[in-house]
Amino acid sequence: MRSLLALVLLALVALPAPASAQDVPPSPPMPGKFEQVGHNPLMNRGMNAALAVFNGYAYVGSRTDGSHANAGVMVVDVRDPSKPTIVKEIGPESGEGLPTQTSREMRILPDQKLLIIANHQCNEAIHRCVSPNNAGIGVLPSNFKIFDIAGDNAANPKLVATYEPSIQGPQVPHEWFVWSDPKKPSRVLMYQTDPGGDPQVVVADLSRVREGEVKEIASWAAQANGGIHSLSVTHDGRKMTVAALTGGYIVADSTEVAMGKADPKITQITAADDAPVWPGPGAHSAVPLPGRPGNVMVTDEVYGMLPVLLADHGCPWGWVRFIDDRVEAKPEVVSEYKLPVNEQSYCDVVPPERNMLASWASHNPTLTENLAILSWHSAGLQAIDTTDPRKPTGAAEFRPEPLSAVQTEDPALSMGRDKVVMWSFPVIVDGLIYVVDLRNGLYIMRYNGPHGTEVSRTKFLDGNSNSGDVGRMEAPIPGAVEDRPNAPVGAGPAVGGPPPCLAAPLRLRGGTVGPFTVGSSRAQIQLRGGAPERSAKNALTYCVEGGGKVGVAFRSKRAALVGVTSSGISGAPRGLIPGRRAKLPRRARKLGGGLVIIRGKKTSVVAKVRGRKVAFVGVALGKPSAKLLKKLVRAATL
Repeated sequence: MRSLLALVLLALVALPAPASAQDVPPSPPMPGKFEQVGHNPLMNRGMNAALAVFNGYAYVGSRTDGSHANAGVMVVDVRDPSKPTIVKEIGPESGEGLPTQTSREMRILPDQKLLIIANHQCNEAIHRCVSPNNAGIGVLPSNFKIFDIAGDNAANPKLVATYEPSIQGPQVPHEWFVWSDPKKPSRVLMYQTDPGGDPQVVVADLSRVREGEVKEIASWAAQANGGIHSLSVTHDGRKMTVAALTGGYIVADSTEVAMGKADPKITQITAADDAPVWPGPGAHSAVPLPGRPGNVMVTDEVYGMLPVLLADHGCPWGWVRFIDDRVEAKPEVVSEYKLPVNEQSYCDVVPPERNMLASWASHNPTLTENLAILSWHSAGLQAIDTTDPRKPTGAAEFRPEPLSAVQTEDPALSMGRDKVVMWSFPVIVDGLIYVVDLRNGLYIMRYNGPHGTEVSRTKFLDGNSNSGDVGRMEAPIPGAVEDRPNAPVGAGPAVGGPPPCLAAPLRLRGGTVGPFTVGSSRAQIQLRGGAPERSAKNALTYCVEGGGKVGVAFRSKRAALVGVTSSGISGAPRGLIPGRRAKLPRRARKLGGGLVIIRGKKTSVVAKVRGRKVAFVGVALGKPSAKLLKKLVRAATL
């Protein structure tokens, strides 16, 4: 099948285009503009993919696999936005750039200072990957790699954990949304989709990912007339806006998941036959308009019309629809926004080669209060004024000058004459827009136009999470950490501010307390705990969710004591729970000054009693003397 398809494509490339269709119809004049601040062609490798940006560095994935050179994740220094510079490639040594896998999607958890990279199976026909068969089933399972990017690790990410989801297959998990609980910032959930699976959505808890623990807590078998391609979750976590491909747009209730109930259920609100649908491959992304409940923007991603593989694609490709879902059981399309190239009239003169080997379709959007900034494949970067969702208007566009040549052309998107393929979610950091062209590399842009201050004052937005300024733009949530209603710009969870506290309850097991193990180096402790609340020469301190702290004291460059003052701990001896009345176990020995020790072979349980209550409990390396233990306790400020 692939050989036949290749011959068809080669023949079409050779066809001359009708003179009247050499160029696409131009967009109408727009009131704003994008200014290019910086650009990096990413070694002219082509086949670029997802984008994440944090603390002066951008990370760019690959749409193809390790059978090609430079197919890992590029780390780009963007501290000088006018001169973005590649400083590293995350490669096979860290599980990236491997055969049969593509690093197609990634996200940042800015407060946790973590980078999440999704690696999934890919095929030869669409992604130029080595594949045992046409379906694209890979040798390696799909997985998520989680990297620490705190401090110096931003330039040289360190692998913290690997998570293999229960849903597996070619391009699966396909899309995923990261939701940080605004009331409990240490609680982070990942909503993953499998368009052809059962279930089609799986929710995983990433709260303890630094401890190497990821737990799948919910799933949803949607009843839709199409596969669940992607979804968004409202900032309060109670509503899912779902793009169901040919099944259109549907709404689901995720309240039980947001509330942290045991065995939570996701409830579908829009019945399959009541979902708004339209011709073509259908809904790709469905994103709520910030601060305007009941308004949702939906994009359609449509490729070229490839025989057999994508027979229902091609001109007029896909565009944007705005939906009113105030009646969640029966949402309705209230308007459309398309470019002249998306008009049916153009399809009468479109060259066959362009119709098959290019896409002039909308793709990934990032929204501010009254502005949508989105990649639009060969139409470049677009901005839409959404002040009135029933009458959206064009605000600005940018189509870069394509590179003269790249190492690998995308077989479905850039093999023809059209060499611009703007692809990623735009990421807004400190007022600048970062976006990846699949073929031409990383672009850093400044927007000037309607609602420009909404962009210039944004600290962090990425389109596929509720991180950063989303909390500022949404209605107040009782109990959320943001200062309301007059929050400073960028206030709230996940804008690279103070890290969230360690998730409670902590567990004491052997020589480990929560994510920390005695005997570990300082670097290993920080890799597991993230950025500390307090850092001293011989100690680190972390806050604990719900109150209390963890103190880590070092001796000879190794963690010699890990102690916790929080009552939110499991696994400690019954009579040695912080904040409770002390009752010493039989094996416990008093060392003076309120210190207590239960000596073991390699580690010892230690505690301190003040009055009649336990001040802290923890573990120490070896069998420390009373003198040494007192010194360590002072260093850890326990």
